[in-house]
Amino acid sequence: YDYRPLQVNGTEIRLIELAPSKHLDDELHCRLIHVDLRDFRDQYEAVSYTWGTTEDPEKLIVDADFTAGEEHSPRTLGGRQHISITANLALALKRFRRRDKVRLIWADGASIDQFNPDEKFHQIPIMQDVYESAFRVLVWIGDAEEEGRKCMDVLR
Repeated sequence: YDYRPLQVNGTEIRLIELAPSKHLDDELHCRLIHVDLRDFRDQYEAVSYTWGTTEDPEKLIVDADFTAGEEHSPRTLGGRQHISITANLALALKRFRRRDKVRLIWADGASIDQFNPDEKFHQIPIMQDVYESAFRVLVWIGDAEEEGRKCMDVLR
């Protein structure tokens, strides 16, 4: 996927407008939105998860990208481009997406261009602000079977 660059001002982030789906196995579709973190406090959810293996990546299909409040229409991509994400992030997004309406979230594996060292250099230092500015942090510890059992054992 050819990410549109973020402004290097320390406050612009990329949010994922995750499309709804009634079926867990449906493809993941989204629109990417560039926002100023200061203007979007408490308006999105952040996802905390373990990356897991980078082998066998999954697709997050990007239908459009735009900047919040732009006068012109979004850059429509028609689902032809995708971001490669880890299988664990894909499963988290599939579990967290809603059945009937979009969900606005931030997840580092898709919200930050992982192949752009300059963007990572500017985004990683503001991750604490990103999590603190979210109205909720969704924590993904893995599928309920094995990983969930391990986590609950540790918590006990």
